[in-house]
Parts: sequence; structure tokens; C-alpha cells
Amino acid sequence: MAINIKKSLQRSPLRISLLAVLSAVAVSLELLRIEFPFPLAPFLKYDLVGVPLLLLAMISGNRDALLGATVTAVAVFIATGDPIGASMKWLAEVATFIPFTIIYGKNRVRASLAIVAATASRTLVMDLANLLVTPYWLMFFAHACSAYLECLKTVEVLIPVISIFNASLALIYIAITVPLYEYMAKYLGSQLWGLR
Repeated sequence: MAINIKKSLQRSPLRISLLAVLSAVAVSLELLRIEFPFPLAPFLKYDLVGVPLLLLAMISGNRDALLGATVTAVAVFIATGDPIGASMKWLAEVATFIPFTIIYGKNRVRASLAIVAATASRTLVMDLANLLVTPYWLMFFAHACSAYLECLKTVEVLIPVISIFNASLALIYIAITVPLYEYMAKYLGSQLWGLR
């Protein structure tokens, strides 16, 4: 498994560079709209925005990843004018990388627990957020329904599909990010340890 490369990033130019580059990648992926429709509900889109944010959290810590997620959400808001969509994106990414990086470790048991925790966290947090926020978004931004209860019923019907979407997206992010992190730790770890 990977070595801990976070220690080498304390107060280093590399840490700032990683924050800037990985945040820029996340923003670019979001703004370029590189996405694929979710087969069960094509209005939900798979994207790769969470990959650089999860990688940033694994390398540099949750504080830097929170900053990167915030920068991404602000860029989404500026580009779309939709504060709810930007906030929901921020919440989904944070609910994925925080539990993953807190639990992830050098053995298979911890890695498996981290995968389960991140997937469950993203799914549960986004289910709750969708029940609380999406009815208002449907009324005020999408103009899909005129009454709150009508919008809430629509969201309630969609929650199982939204759950599957969020769980599968968390698993996709992890499946892509962990090998990238392992590669960086294995081949770049010695270089990173020298940068302080």
C-alpha cells in the first residue's frame, strides 16, 4: 500500500502547487462539462470532478481538499448562476472524500472500510440534501412544479435512483483515484519527502 506522503507537504511550495493544479483540474472538468448520462436517469450525469478533489485530500489532507471543493463550487456558481447546484456539488464531494481519507489505511481492511464509509456517506448525505433542497430547486430554478409538496413527491420517487447514482459515482471516483495515489506514493514519494 501507499506510504504517507502528507508529511512532506507541510508548508511546501509543492503543497500550494498541488492545491492549485488539482483545483484547476476539478474546475476545468466541471466547466468543460465532461460528463456521461446515468443510464437509469439521464438527467443525472457522471463526471470526474471528484477525482482530483479526492486525490488532493489523500495527498495533502482534507483542509486543502475543502478549499479545492470550495473553489470548484464557486466556479460552478459563477458559470451557471445556480447556487443550489454548486452547493450540492460541494456537499457531495466533501461527503465522499472526508470519510474516505479519515479511514483509508495501509491494509485491506481499512481500505475496504473507507470505500464503504465514503460510499454510504455520499449516498446518505445526498439523499437527505435532495429531500431538503431539491424541491425548492425544482420550483425556483427548474420551474418543474409549482407547489412544494408536488416537488417533494417527485424527489421522493427519485430517491432510490439518486441513491444508486451517488453510490456508483463514489465507487468510480475511488476506483480511479486510489491507483493514482498509489502510483504517486510509490514513484514520487522519495521526491516529495525532500521538499520541505
